Amino acid sequence: MLGPLPKEWKGLYVDPESSLDMWYDQNREPAPKTLLKQLLHIDVRTQHALSVLSRRFNYISEKRLTATQLLQGSSFKALIHNY
Repeated sequence: MLGPLPKEWKGLYVDPESSLDMWYDQNREPAPKTLLKQLLHIDVRTQHALSVLSRRFNYISEKRLTATQLLQGSSFKALIHNY
């Protein structure tokens, strides 16, 4: 859901002199290749909820939407309309 780690984080969590930085290898394939949401039959309300959550969760705080921005989004409005 969050995507790859930001490039500027490379080497910050481990000793850059002794680490292989395997966690940061952008050429590695995710396991499994199939996304969870592709395996599940997700109804429209759940899709809207996932849309709202994915817009809030981001490694980079400057890219996270604020609560006000989320409340103004079409997915949030669709969720409210259903309830």
